[in-house]
Amino acid sequence: MNWLKEHFQVGVAEKLDYPANYFDVIMGTDILHHVEISHALTECSRVLKQGGIAIFHEPVRVPVFDTLRETRFGKWLVPKEVSLEHHVTEDERELSATDLELIRSSCLNCSVQQFLFLSRLERFVRILGMPAFLEKLDFHLLKLVPSLKRFGGIVIIVLVKE
Repeated sequence: MNWLKEHFQVGVAEKLDYPANYFDVIMGTDILHHVEISHALTECSRVLKQGGIAIFHEPVRVPVFDTLRETRFGKWLVPKEVSLEHHVTEDERELSATDLELIRSSCLNCSVQQFLFLSRLERFVRILGMPAFLEKLDFHLLKLVPSLKRFGGIVIIVLVKE
């Protein structure tokens, strides 16, 4: 696979060290909720080639579930303390509705899909050995009732530079 060149570099999303129109594809997993979104998307647009695509996987705030999670019982059940083991950092947060609107209004063509409805409970059901069941149930339930997607805890954001 000579066409595939692996290269990893640590940098600041708001000030990328690459020339304009450099990448065909940019992919980010759980990064936008840690950065200044508008600056990061400006840089993303700058370094993407025309027709290039950027794909992001992000946690998203769902008021119904997150209000319950922020109760004393919810914090006891699912601690949010800083922990590398649980992938929780000091600046940990979920994307808000305002963040999603900012992303949608970026200069890039944008689509946002929410996922992870019932399978958000996977960590509790794991004891019963049923996580695959919840993922399958999510898949079929969200297909049957698309309006439930707004309760999904993960978004996939696809941005295309036209």
